[in-house]
Amino acid sequence: MITPVLKRSNKTGPRMCEMTVDSLTVDPVTHIPIIILKDKAGRRTLPLWIGVDEAAAIARELDPAIDAYDPSLHDVLARIIGELGASVDAVDVLSVEDNVFHSVLKVKTAAGSPLKVSAGAGAAIALGMRSGAKIRVAQKVIDQVSRIDLRAIGVLEQLTEEDFGKWKM
Repeated sequence: MITPVLKRSNKTGPRMCEMTVDSLTVDPVTHIPIIILKDKAGRRTLPLWIGVDEAAAIARELDPAIDAYDPSLHDVLARIIGELGASVDAVDVLSVEDNVFHSVLKVKTAAGSPLKVSAGAGAAIALGMRSGAKIRVAQKVIDQVSRIDLRAIGVLEQLTEEDFGKWKM
């Protein structure tokens, strides 16, 4: 479990790659939701395994036709941040440990001060999408995840064309 940490910082961090949420799917083996991030040039993709609540929030953001009778926690947080005069400027995915992606929300307070809030990547991206924030991934995370050979663990052989379609909540 990640304990939220608030930090004020002016330091620059690791080399980052700006990405966008390309699609949402489900791991056919574990049935865990996956968001697919794609770099601006469309050359690199990154799968991130996320929670069901985060997947539902991201699905609603990707497809406005998905009707939600109640705002998600991410919607409420985005409204609160806006009402306080603050903004979420970026979501930085900084590490992956034990298949958990860790990130930092970069927030600018109403006074203009930078604030970092640690969060799970799925929750941070869901909130960031509502705020128009940049989504950036540390190059070391891209390198680490790209070293996983899905053929070696038999995942690719089990995928069908339908597995890559849009996942509706």
